[in-house]
Amino acid sequence: GRGGDVTIHTGRGERYIADGVLEETFIHEGAHISFDRYHDNNSNWRQAQNRDGVSISDYGQEFPVREDLAETLGPYLALRFRRDRIGESLAQTVLGTIPNRVRYLDGLNLSMKILGDDDSNSGEISPRPGSRLAPVTTFRWPRADNATDFDLLVGTTGAGSRNIRGSSVFNQNFLEVRNLPTNVPVYVRLWVWNGRWSSTDYVYNTDAANACSVNSGDAICPKPGATLNSTTTFSWARKPNVTDFDLIIGSNGAGSNNIRASSVFNNTSYTARNLPSNRTIYVRLWEWNGSWSYTDFSYNSN
Repeated sequence: GRGGDVTIHTGRGERYIADGVLEETFIHEGAHISFDRYHDNNSNWRQAQNRDGVSISDYGQEFPVREDLAETLGPYLALRFRRDRIGESLAQTVLGTIPNRVRYLDGLNLSMKILGDDDSNSGEISPRPGSRLAPVTTFRWPRADNATDFDLLVGTTGAGSRNIRGSSVFNQNFLEVRNLPTNVPVYVRLWVWNGRWSSTDYVYNTDAANACSVNSGDAICPKPGATLNSTTTFSWARKPNVTDFDLIIGSNGAGSNNIRASSVFNNTSYTARNLPSNRTIYVRLWEWNGSWSYTDFSYNSN
């Protein structure tokens, strides 16, 4: 690789296939061809090496000038573009071992466009909207013409919510977000500044909204935080000694009843119709087991 090309030996290639490291070998040798001449002697790369104090591999540690960058690129690509394949434990090992090298490579704005499924997703944000998020996820997006600053709001209570990440402007076109839930929809609003602010909304974990079962421990279905249709059936399990229910539905805050007022019934489901669009919907479930008690839930509507 360091000579400017990749020489393939069929016998060794078969061994690499058997060992499961063929792709990693191509990345390593490709790094020698594409990266070494530009970054080996870059002062910022050298500074990142010094600050980390250790390489990601013994080979990189033994040859810090010749092999460290090539050894780093494979784990970096897995971390930033295929994190779901390596697991969170290994991802944290990479981040904890070479955090400064990771930041250096982040600054290069690398992409997987050559594979046809790059992080820009043909002008979209990555991960793809609607997909299931990992608890720690790096969001990436293409830098539009003249865009200099960004903000990313992340929440679970509807479009524009920020209970996970509030407003804080930055200038790179990626951001790692931690402590993301996996069992409720997550709403992401990306703000872009190119002389004026504009925003685009995305929703993730959309399958989580539908994967609901009162027989599997969910208090009520759909799951709280889900996006409701104009006609939605709510269901819940009957707790011991509970004989009657009431379901109060409104859009003016917890306990509001402008959509459905009080009317007691004894089955464990109710179909609500004509739910208003683009509003937060508040649901209060009352249960009678000798005395009344209630639980509040909130949703979003299409």
